[in-house]
Amino acid sequence: MKYPTACVVVAAILCLYSYVGVVVSLNNGVALLPPMGWSTWNTFACDINETVIKQAADIMVASGLRDRGYVYVNLDDCWMAPKRDANGNLYGDPVKFPSGMKALGQYIHSKGLKYGIYASSGNTYVLFHK
Repeated sequence: MKYPTACVVVAAILCLYSYVGVVVSLNNGVALLPPMGWSTWNTFACDINETVIKQAADIMVASGLRDRGYVYVNLDDCWMAPKRDANGNLYGDPVKFPSGMKALGQYIHSKGLKYGIYASSGNTYVLFHK
């Protein structure tokens, strides 16, 4: 049995799409790149402080990473004080971050970067706190 030419063409197109794939998206400027940035954990684990974070932000800008889409500075674990405040809230470790977390965020934002911070919703929130 011979297939009509149109069926062969359609079959070829379907095979091509199955290998190449089709991307359908809105042309609204959102998520043109995946979220990209730097996280404290992979480099420093718990050995972080205000100076380290500011230096990392400065390097992201000076090296051109920010201009290539690496815009997130994410603080992972160990930024918070060893115990919660009287109301049960987390707050920045005043020894590691003497200017406070808000001031650090303002510094990061002044560099054209975005500030992310890790926290756990559980009662035990720091696994590796020193």
